[in-house]
Parts: sequence; C-alpha cells; structure tokens
Amino acid sequence: MSSRSEPRRKTSMSWLDLKIWLQEQREIIEKSYVDNLYYIKDKSILIIKLYNSLRSSYYWLIVEPSKRMSVSFSNLKLEEVSEKPQKIWRTLLKDCRIHSLYQIPCERILYIEVECGKTLRKVVVELLPRGVVCVLDNQGRIMLCSEYRHMKDRVLKPGIPYIPPPIVSKCLDSLANVLDELRTRIDDEVVKVLIKEIGLPPEIAEGIVFQCNLKSRKLSDLTNENIFCIDSSYRDLVINVKEYKPCIIYSNQNIPIGFYHQLLPQFNNSAYRIEFYTTINETINKFFEKEFETIMLSSISEKLKNELESTKNAIERIDKLLIDMKNELENLKTTLSIIESLYVELEQIHECVVSTVKTLGWNHVKNCRSVEDIFPNKGTYTVKVNDIVLEFDVKKSFVEHYTGTQKALAGLEKSIAKAEEERKKLSAKLEELMKELKLKEMKIRLKLGRPKEWYETFIWYISSSGFIVIGGKDASQNIKIIKRFLEPHDIVLHADIHGASTVVIKTYGEKIDNDTIREAAVIAACYSKAWKLKIMSIDVFWVYGSQISLSPPSGEYLPKGSYMVYGERNYVKDVNLRLAIGIEVVDKDPRVIIGPEHVLDKKALAYIVVIPGDEDPQYIAKDFIEYLKNRNCEELASLLDVNDITSRVPGKSKVVKKVIKGSCS
Repeated sequence: MSSRSEPRRKTSMSWLDLKIWLQEQREIIEKSYVDNLYYIKDKSILIIKLYNSLRSSYYWLIVEPSKRMSVSFSNLKLEEVSEKPQKIWRTLLKDCRIHSLYQIPCERILYIEVECGKTLRKVVVELLPRGVVCVLDNQGRIMLCSEYRHMKDRVLKPGIPYIPPPIVSKCLDSLANVLDELRTRIDDEVVKVLIKEIGLPPEIAEGIVFQCNLKSRKLSDLTNENIFCIDSSYRDLVINVKEYKPCIIYSNQNIPIGFYHQLLPQFNNSAYRIEFYTTINETINKFFEKEFETIMLSSISEKLKNELESTKNAIERIDKLLIDMKNELENLKTTLSIIESLYVELEQIHECVVSTVKTLGWNHVKNCRSVEDIFPNKGTYTVKVNDIVLEFDVKKSFVEHYTGTQKALAGLEKSIAKAEEERKKLSAKLEELMKELKLKEMKIRLKLGRPKEWYETFIWYISSSGFIVIGGKDASQNIKIIKRFLEPHDIVLHADIHGASTVVIKTYGEKIDNDTIREAAVIAACYSKAWKLKIMSIDVFWVYGSQISLSPPSGEYLPKGSYMVYGERNYVKDVNLRLAIGIEVVDKDPRVIIGPEHVLDKKALAYIVVIPGDEDPQYIAKDFIEYLKNRNCEELASLLDVNDITSRVPGKSKVVKKVIKGSCS
C-alpha cells in the first residue's frame, strides 16, 4: 500500500465506479423524460425527476459534480424555488427525452444526450476534482455550466466549445508492457505511478500494491515477477471481474472509509467493518445518505427561514421594549405613590418654587424647602424623597403633575398590554413556522430514509396472509407485470369485463389460501371499468401464471396490451366494488394502502371506504386529509401527499365511511 498508515478516504466515484454504474442504470435512464428539475445553487447539484413510460415509473437522477451520479427511487418531494439559475436549467432540459449515456473511456466524464423536441443537446458531468456540469448545444458549445472558469488548459464560458480536462487514464488490458516502458524513465513509488501515469483509481492502485506486497517500493526496483503480480492483480480487480459485490468499508470506529465495486484486498481483515449491497447505485446512495440529507435540509425554502428569523428578531425587539416599559412603569408607580402620600407637602413646595421664580428668579428657588436641584433652561426643578428624585415643571400646576402622572401610568399599562398581545401573536406565529420547518425536515428525512419497494410502482396490496399482490395501472403496466414479474405458480386475476387491471398474487411457490384470493379479487374488481360504469358487483376470474401467454394462436392477431388465457378459469362470484383506502406507518413514514375494509381495519391508522359515485378522486383525497386534521391527526395529515391518495381512488366515487383507529402518532 502507499506510505500512509491509514487508508485513503474515498469521497467520489472513480471511472471504474462510473463504468459499472452505467452498466447497471443505463436501461432505466435511457428513453426517460425530464419531468422536472431542481438545482441547488450553492452545491451545484442537479436533481432531475425522470419518467420512464416503458416502466410507468418516476425516479430521480442525482448529479453531484466532483462526487457522484446515482438514481434514487425514494419518493422525494422537493420544494419549489423561484431562483433564476433553476429556471434556466429547466428551460434547457425540462420535457427533454434522454436518448443515450456514454462515458469517456476510463475517465470520470459522462455525456447524457437529450432530445428537446427537434433540438439535440448534451449534458456533460465531470466527476473529477473541481468538476462541473454543463449543457451543450448540438455543436458542442456551452449553453450553461454550474460554474464558469478560466484555466490554463481550458475555458468554461457560454458560447465556446466545451473542452474536457486533459485525459490521464489509459484503458489497458494489460499493465506489463506499460510498466516495462515506464520504469526506464520514471523512478517513483509504484502506487504513485499507477495513479498518476496510468490513471488507476487510487483504491485499485493501493489494492494492487497491497496484494503484491510492494508498499513503498519504487518502479525501478521491480522484478519481472513483481510486474507479473501487478498485471495479474489488475486483471483480477478491473478486467476480469465477472460478478460485482459492491460494499461500503467502515473503520472499527464506524467511520466510513469509502464505497467500492467489490471487497478490495487492503480491507479484507478484521480492522474494518464491511456492508455489502446489491448494486453500486444502492451503495453510492447509502454512502452519501447523511450528506445528501444535510444538503436537502439546508435547501428548505429560504422564504420560510427568513420569515422565521424575522419573527424571532421581532420577538427579541418586543422583549427589550417590554423590559424598558416595565422599568418605566415601576418608576411611575413609585412617583405616583410618593405624590399621593406627600401630596400637601409637595404641593406647598411647588407653589413656593413657582412664586419664587416669578418674583425673585431661579437663583432663589433653593430657598424653598427640599429642593434638590434646578434646571432653568428646562423650567424644572427636582425634589429628593427617600433617595427618589422627582422632577416638576414650573409651567404646570401641581394638580396637572398629579393627573399627568396618572395618565402616563395608565397609557404605559395599555402599551405594555398591547406589546404583550403582539408578542403572544408573534410567539404563536413562530411556533407555527417552527412546526412547518420541522414537518418539512421530517418529510425530507422520511422520503430519503425509506426507498420505495419494487411493487410500489404498481397498484399494490399485502394480503392478510402476507402475500404481495400487484396490479397494472394501465395496459402497459399489465403487460410489464406479465413479462417481467409473472411466474408459472403465481395467480392472475381479472374482472370479467373488458378494460381492467391485471392483478397478480406473487406466490413464490407457496400455497395460496382462499382469503388471499378473495382479497385480491376485490382489487381486481375495483380497478376495472366496472367502477366507472357504477356496477356495484362483478365476477372475477383467476388462473395460474402458466395459463397466460403473450403469443396468439397460429394465424391470429393479439391486440396491443392483450394476452391469451388458456385452460379452465376459476371464478369469484359477485365481488362488491367497495374499497378501503388508508394510512399505515412503515419506519415512521406514513404510506397509503388499499384493500378490503376488514383487512385495513386491522392495519391502518385511519381509512376511508369508497364505492362508485360522482365525487372527484382529488376532492376525496383532500377531504380525507382535512378529516385527519380535524381529528387531532394534524401531523400525520401534513406528511401525506394528496396525489398519493388520489392515485389510489379507482375513479369517481362516494365515501361511505371514515375511520380513525385510536392515536395517530
């Protein structure tokens, strides 16, 4: 390994990671449309919402220059901002179709070709240090970049051709000949040569050096046997890998060291903790999870944060004002108390001072009893009583002083009451703003924390016996389910009407109970044309997956979106079109579930029951959320997305029941 005692911490994707990631994710991303786009300016991060019509699914492409590319299947709900940079990115890319993705061989540079109507553009993503993301026109000229720069080897600014950074990596099938040539002119440590001259990812170079026991060895010291070992290790770690086993490596102190396409030799010991994942994409998302959460939280509406800060400042100003007014109030009360207790004496002193000023002048005022000081320019004098100094104006009578003090005290009490009322309102507003901020943060954490299950792309249901039931939302999803997910031992259900969801019970080879079939039949009946026609019950047939075929009989034509059913059909008669839609909590994240009423009554925190009717699905969804708010379930309601509920309502409906089961927390 290198001369470092501690392993190098990896914080960005290597060209090898990018190559593997592309192999994994290309099929998902290509042919998708840019449904929306969010740009986090201070981090130069693009978060692109994509829709793949072939898969009938939405997902997110996260583009973080200098660090990573990844696809997230989390149900993110990002906040709208009206910043100019985001508007420009959207203008250039929204509604565009991703045509293809390709990598500069063995480099951390990715091109995304997009079709925007009849216009072709490219998005180039640089994952190397100080990398950028840019949009190029069909001539390769820069239209927009996350950052504009003037460097010695290239310039990034609008209107000029995009030039990638100097190429370092060499795509090689073998290192032996290259190392033979390099050792005639370079005398540096092997690990440095592998990184700087050949362009290997540092972790791969360190793995090779570790495996060949060449720590601190220089290139000129290598034997033919050493070069053979390096070449062999390179092939094992880079060229001939048949099965990737992505992982994150942690130190024994649980500090993440890096993410890798497989367990590398330098980490294969008890000094490290290893977490394996199914894909490199999943590994990348997990590695950057906390950092991404922090970025998302920091991007919460500036308007909300500014309003919150402004409210806090207003409360602080009122608090200072209240302190001053209450101190003044105490002084006025003391003054009034003294005046009332020594009224006759103070009145006599005041008459003496007024008379003296008129007849003899200010120089003789102190001859009046108890006068402490005089201020001729102001026309006032002071009297000291028990260390309390009272000031009187010779232009006013003593009665005016007395009534004026009473009025000032009453006015100050009103001002204090008004300020306290204003503070109370601001405190309530602050509490609401804090609550709103907390809920926004909670939504982000929940959306990032629980990735969607594979079946959540479809109409889905978990039976009372624990079987997964999926159904197509449209004809394309029906065919997708049959092509990709149907196995011979699964059970397929369909309402006995033209135009319905194809519903599949995933059996995984286990015997299915009658309750599960009846429950799945409710899903098949409700998500059929019968709902639109307001048919209140319908027969549902079921067959095994082995009876389904996408091939028509010889000489016949099978319409698009159709399939053949062979053999005997089994029927569930007179299935009522009555569906429960409710909320359950999974890992603190509320999600919308559907099913027969008796099943949701045991699983859901709250639910509604709908039958065919005349009310719009979105109205029903909003009304359900409002119902939760009015039943002390405000926090739960605020975490729900009205569209998630709307999409579960089969069509125009009538709500026949609303239920909340105990506490919503």
